[in-house]
Amino acid sequence: MKKIQIIILFILSLILTGCYHDDYFFDESKLNIVATTSILGDLVRNIGGDKVVVYDLMGSGIDPHAYNATAGDVRKIQKSDLIVYNGLDLEGKMEKVFSNIDKVGMNYLAIGEHVNTEKLIKTDEFAFDPHIWFDVSIWMEAAEVVKNKLSQLDEENSIY
Repeated sequence: MKKIQIIILFILSLILTGCYHDDYFFDESKLNIVATTSILGDLVRNIGGDKVVVYDLMGSGIDPHAYNATAGDVRKIQKSDLIVYNGLDLEGKMEKVFSNIDKVGMNYLAIGEHVNTEKLIKTDEFAFDPHIWFDVSIWMEAAEVVKNKLSQLDEENSIY
């Protein structure tokens, strides 16, 4: 009877581990980047081209203000070479996640912290509207920030 229970437990563990699927692919020949939103992911993909692998945590239609990170998100962040996020409180709870899983040498890029704040719309005394992609001039600054960071991380493939 004991052998049957052990065999059943073994089979169940095989089934459960076989069902696990992590769609994050780490490519050692490229920069592996996690972007919090699809719009940031698109920006990074367009600049990095075939030298980057980008994974978006939140697809289109997901509200980044209310998004809760999953265990899979944390694994992706920990494996990545760079985490790109808005940085103007767009992602709400994600900055707490970042601080909880910070590891030595982890690279974060908060786009909103590197653009000209004089161009941003103030929502109150201490906050700005995080939807910076609506202003082309600010989004161009964001693209420059991404380009500079990617060039810094991968000097061999930098053309700037």
